[in-house]
Amino acid sequence: MRTRLLLTVSAMLMLVSCGGSSKSAPETTVAPRVVNGYTIAPGANLRNANFTRMDLSGANLSGANLTGAYLVFTNLSGANLSNANLSFADVTGANLVGANLTNTIMPDGTIHP
Repeated sequence: MRTRLLLTVSAMLMLVSCGGSSKSAPETTVAPRVVNGYTIAPGANLRNANFTRMDLSGANLSGANLTGAYLVFTNLSGANLSNANLSFADVTGANLVGANLTNTIMPDGTIHP
Protein backbone atom coordinates (compact mmCIF):
# COMPACT_ATOMS: atom_id res chain seq x y z
CA MET A 1 0.00 0.00 0.00
CA ARG A 2 2.78 2.42 0.94
CA THR A 3 4.64 1.71 -2.33
CA ARG A 4 1.47 2.33 -4.34
CA LEU A 5 0.83 5.62 -2.49
CA LEU A 6 4.41 6.77 -3.14
CA LEU A 7 4.06 5.98 -6.82
CA THR A 8 0.81 7.94 -6.99
CA VAL A 9 2.34 10.95 -5.24
CA SER A 10 5.41 10.67 -7.45
CA ALA A 11 3.24 10.58 -10.57
CA MET A 12 1.34 13.66 -9.40
CA LEU A 13 4.56 15.55 -8.77
CA MET A 14 5.80 14.66 -12.26
CA LEU A 15 2.51 15.86 -13.74
CA VAL A 16 2.75 19.18 -11.89
CA SER A 17 6.44 19.68 -12.66
CA CYS A 18 5.77 19.09 -16.36
CA GLY A 19 3.02 21.67 -16.31
CA GLY A 20 0.38 19.01 -16.79
CA SER A 21 -3.07 19.17 -15.35
CA SER A 22 -6.31 17.30 -15.48
CA LYS A 23 -8.01 20.59 -16.39
CA SER A 24 -7.96 21.99 -19.89
CA ALA A 25 -5.33 24.60 -20.59
CA PRO A 26 -6.46 28.21 -20.17
CA GLU A 27 -7.08 30.12 -23.37
CA THR A 28 -4.06 32.19 -24.30
CA THR A 29 -4.38 35.76 -25.44
CA VAL A 30 -2.06 37.55 -27.77
CA ALA A 31 -0.76 40.86 -26.53
CA PRO A 32 -1.67 43.84 -28.70
CA ARG A 33 1.05 44.86 -31.11
CA VAL A 34 1.99 48.28 -32.43
CA VAL A 35 2.13 48.80 -36.19
CA ASN A 36 3.10 52.14 -37.70
CA GLY A 37 2.46 53.80 -34.33
CA TYR A 38 -1.02 52.29 -33.88
CA THR A 39 -2.01 49.65 -31.32
CA ILE A 40 -3.64 46.70 -33.07
CA ALA A 41 -6.29 45.34 -30.71
CA PRO A 42 -10.01 44.61 -30.53
CA GLY A 43 -12.06 47.81 -30.34
CA ALA A 44 -9.07 50.01 -31.22
CA ASN A 45 -9.67 53.51 -32.60
CA LEU A 46 -7.73 53.42 -35.87
CA ARG A 47 -9.60 56.23 -37.61
CA ASN A 48 -7.63 57.50 -40.65
CA ALA A 49 -4.69 55.21 -39.80
CA ASN A 50 -2.25 54.47 -42.62
CA PHE A 51 -1.49 50.76 -42.97
CA THR A 52 -0.56 50.89 -46.65
CA ARG A 53 1.42 47.76 -47.62
CA MET A 54 1.56 46.58 -43.98
CA ASP A 55 1.16 42.98 -42.81
CA LEU A 56 -1.84 42.70 -40.50
CA SER A 57 -2.48 39.05 -41.27
CA GLY A 58 -4.21 37.27 -38.41
CA ALA A 59 -4.75 40.53 -36.50
CA ASN A 60 -7.70 40.77 -34.12
CA LEU A 61 -9.44 43.99 -35.07
CA SER A 62 -12.93 42.98 -34.01
CA GLY A 63 -15.00 46.05 -33.22
CA ALA A 64 -12.21 48.39 -34.33
CA ASN A 65 -12.93 51.80 -35.82
CA LEU A 66 -11.11 51.87 -39.16
CA THR A 67 -13.16 54.74 -40.62
CA GLY A 68 -11.16 56.40 -43.38
CA ALA A 69 -8.16 54.11 -42.84
CA TYR A 70 -5.68 53.50 -45.64
CA LEU A 71 -5.48 49.74 -46.15
CA VAL A 72 -4.04 49.89 -49.66
CA PHE A 73 -2.35 46.59 -50.52
CA THR A 74 -2.49 45.67 -46.82
CA ASN A 75 -2.33 41.97 -45.93
CA LEU A 76 -5.42 41.30 -43.80
CA SER A 77 -5.60 37.58 -44.57
CA GLY A 78 -7.09 35.67 -41.66
CA ALA A 79 -7.72 38.88 -39.72
CA ASN A 80 -10.75 39.22 -37.46
CA LEU A 81 -12.64 42.30 -38.63
CA SER A 82 -16.01 41.27 -37.21
CA ASN A 83 -18.10 44.25 -36.11
CA ALA A 84 -15.38 46.63 -37.33
CA ASN A 85 -16.18 49.92 -39.06
CA LEU A 86 -14.47 50.30 -42.44
CA SER A 87 -16.60 53.24 -43.61
CA PHE A 88 -14.73 55.29 -46.21
CA ALA A 89 -11.62 53.11 -45.80
CA ASP A 90 -9.46 52.60 -48.88
CA VAL A 91 -9.04 48.84 -49.29
CA THR A 92 -7.64 48.94 -52.84
CA GLY A 93 -5.64 45.75 -53.41
CA ALA A 94 -6.01 44.61 -49.78
CA ASN A 95 -5.77 40.85 -49.17
CA LEU A 96 -8.91 39.83 -47.26
CA VAL A 97 -8.67 36.09 -47.94
CA GLY A 98 -9.97 34.20 -44.92
CA ALA A 99 -10.75 37.40 -42.99
CA ASN A 100 -13.78 37.39 -40.69
CA LEU A 101 -16.05 40.17 -41.95
CA THR A 102 -19.17 39.27 -39.96
CA ASN A 103 -21.25 42.40 -39.30
CA THR A 104 -18.45 44.60 -40.64
CA ILE A 105 -19.44 48.00 -41.99
CA MET A 106 -17.81 48.03 -45.42
CA PRO A 107 -16.25 51.10 -47.15
CA ASP A 108 -19.46 51.74 -49.11
CA GLY A 109 -21.53 51.74 -45.89
CA THR A 110 -23.11 48.33 -46.36
CA ILE A 111 -22.99 45.79 -43.55
CA HIS A 112 -21.38 42.48 -44.44
CA PRO A 113 -23.62 39.57 -43.46
